[in-house]
Amino acid sequence: MILIPILIFSCDRMDRTADEVTDFFRPPPVDPVTRIIKISSTVGYCAVAGMAASQGCTIPNATIMERNGHTLVYLHPDHEFPFPFINSDGDIIIINLKLDEDLAIMSLFFTESIKMEEGFYLSSMETFPVIYEEDRITAVYAGNDVNVSNDVSLEIDMDPLWIDIEIGRLDVERPQTEEVAIDQNAWIVDVYHKGTPWNLMDDNYILTGGQQKVEVGNYTFHSSTSVMQMAMIETILTTACLQNPSSGFAVLREIEVNTSSDNHLKDLVLGTVFFTFHQECDGLVKIPLATGNFVTSIGKEYDLRLTE
Repeated sequence: MILIPILIFSCDRMDRTADEVTDFFRPPPVDPVTRIIKISSTVGYCAVAGMAASQGCTIPNATIMERNGHTLVYLHPDHEFPFPFINSDGDIIIINLKLDEDLAIMSLFFTESIKMEEGFYLSSMETFPVIYEEDRITAVYAGNDVNVSNDVSLEIDMDPLWIDIEIGRLDVERPQTEEVAIDQNAWIVDVYHKGTPWNLMDDNYILTGGQQKVEVGNYTFHSSTSVMQMAMIETILTTACLQNPSSGFAVLREIEVNTSSDNHLKDLVLGTVFFTFHQECDGLVKIPLATGNFVTSIGKEYDLRLTE
């Protein structure tokens, strides 16, 4: 008779422990990787279009005009984009402040925001530098350049010091490790134009860089603190396969602590995920290594949803 309540108590405790273990393990955060690939390829594509227009190249289904020392490029909804997710019902406006034949500072505005992932839409890109080289066009931006303002300005008003600072971003070295990439807090987009910068449909994109995002929230019944670090090294995306990069890797580290109003721990996220890309054009990314909450994802593949 005494054993029965003890066994019931023990089973109940085991069930709660099993639930806690199940809640601890979770799928890896793939959306941030997808978002960076989409934003970076959009920046690279617009950088090429802006440089081609300023050099007098014809861009199909686009309106190009000169205004107050700027080249303005309006990419219309019927324009043929290599990346399906760039398509929208509005224009993409590229504002190009040409500094010389091979150097420019650009801004981007989207009259209709472009969906990058569920709940996140790209509406603008603040000023970023672009340089034209014999084999490629390079743009460098940071995470805090994204969606800074929804007010469309058709001019880039910068003093000489600010211009020098912007151009200096092009000197950032291409990191070989995720630690260096995260510390640099910059995304480098190299677009290899194959000697035909006017042909926007045959380019190869190499994405390298990193960033860190810190968020603190205090709410009525709980508070949260999160840190997300992400890096991407030598990630190659080609117009021959729009579903996934063909090589390279990405690393994501996430720390998130959620506490109740009485300072009790409600949830803890602590883990690292290593993503690798492959030649197969199947829309998937593989996880050969993971730690913490994401350790059960080792050896699995996940859908990048790049074409959504």
